[in-house]
Amino acid sequence: MQTHVTVPLLLGQGSKEQKRTWLQPVLSGRVITAVAITEPTGGSDLVNSTATRAVPTDRGWLLDGEKTFITNAPLADCLFVLARTDAGAGALGMTFFLVPADLPGVQVQQLETVGLRSSRTGRVRFTGCELPAEAVLGRPGLAMAYLAQVLGEERLAISAGVLECARCCVERTAGLLAVATSQRARAELAGWLVEVEAAEAFLDAAVERFDNGAGDRLDADLAKTMSARLAQRVVNGCARLIGPDAFDAAGGGSSLLPALRDVRVLSVFGGSCETVRDSAAAEILRGAAARRRTAPLVPAGSRHA
Repeated sequence: MQTHVTVPLLLGQGSKEQKRTWLQPVLSGRVITAVAITEPTGGSDLVNSTATRAVPTDRGWLLDGEKTFITNAPLADCLFVLARTDAGAGALGMTFFLVPADLPGVQVQQLETVGLRSSRTGRVRFTGCELPAEAVLGRPGLAMAYLAQVLGEERLAISAGVLECARCCVERTAGLLAVATSQRARAELAGWLVEVEAAEAFLDAAVERFDNGAGDRLDADLAKTMSARLAQRVVNGCARLIGPDAFDAAGGGSSLLPALRDVRVLSVFGGSCETVRDSAAAEILRGAAARRRTAPLVPAGSRHA
């Protein structure tokens, strides 16, 4: 969350004072940040689901609303809060605010989640929370544009995590005697491993393009949705091969319970697979339309017509 989202946001959009107050302490490890985006009514369709509002006042802004399933919230010193500042402006009516977690009107509650238990997650309520004008990150109304700039890197990191989860499950399953002696099971495991290798190759290429400045959001969207869906199928398939022991809550050598829990969460982490897939599809169609507009016309009657 810090390396792929909040630090890039501060570097790209933070004022000198915001960088002095938050960026240096974050980089030194003295401050923890969280991005408060998801709401009880939805998480991935931010433009339509965001009900948290920030209203301008004589002294700054008044923030009211609720966020949930917020990574780092119970530990955070500073919350990057997405709020609606112009009800009629759609995507251009969303603004990021830097909100100290100990500010009056901020209430944080830790949640007990099914998966990713090592990641502290919480619900945050804002009730009449007064913010100074300097709390705005960047310019009002441009939060969605800022978010789009950092989502790619986050989704590439998520892709790496879910693929490693799938690979670990395949390797653990392959090491079990009862599975290793089954020719059909070995064939399934080999097939899944090939798919994981192919997905990792695509991810490596996408990361290289990103590092060289040639990558785009489409690469990250494709990597994320492909990796998450593949990992779900592989982890569930491994559990099927292992049988009931895969669901051993005591954590025996055959248990895949942590992976079974985590892979479900990772499918919606950083945007649900369905939303990311639709975003990627729209980008592909826009590219196809652009290529059609710029393609040279073929004269009628030519052999290529």
